[in-house]
Amino acid sequence: NIDLQAMVSGKLDLTGSMEFLFQHGRIIEEITGGTTTHAETTGDWRHTFVFADDVASMSIREGVDASSDIEFLLKGVVLNSLTLSLALDGVLRGRADFNVRDVDPSGTAASAQTISTLTVLPDSFGTVSFGVAGSEVAKASVKSLEFTIRNDGAGEMRDWGLDAKKAAASIPNQRQIEFRFSLTFQDVTEWNRFLGATTGVLDDGT
Repeated sequence: NIDLQAMVSGKLDLTGSMEFLFQHGRIIEEITGGTTTHAETTGDWRHTFVFADDVASMSIREGVDASSDIEFLLKGVVLNSLTLSLALDGVLRGRADFNVRDVDPSGTAASAQTISTLTVLPDSFGTVSFGVAGSEVAKASVKSLEFTIRNDGAGEMRDWGLDAKKAAASIPNQRQIEFRFSLTFQDVTEWNRFLGATTGVLDDGT
């Protein structure tokens, strides 16, 4: 019989994405999974992010900025990927793609949103440095940079079973890290170093 016999619900397969102005490093912890260490040296802070085998889930409340509006709750959110980018005459921006284990559409009244007052990071705050940790050298004339961490490099992170519609787990599946930047070469000597024709010296940023 080629006629439709019935419609049944399948597994719960929810995904989402968000774009934002980067103001705080907590979202990096959400994709790395490890414990971050923070150390101050003469007024500069170094934040060291550590990768873990598992990553924690979080909840996202979606609504608008008014107490009479309705919000719904995304539960068990796990990041698939996180990209941070900075361009000339711009501010540091982020994009995150994520899986959602469950959603609560009960329609609770949304409370007024708390809007972050942390400072966004303009391009004048951005540098690209090379070298051993603690003795890096900044590269001059960088025009843009983009940094991406992917937790789903080998495909689907979620695991379903026959006994439930919701994913049983969402764990990193081959991490991938990508880094891109554009720059202006200062002279032919620097260009030759880039091509490998001559050897640069790390201590002077070349």
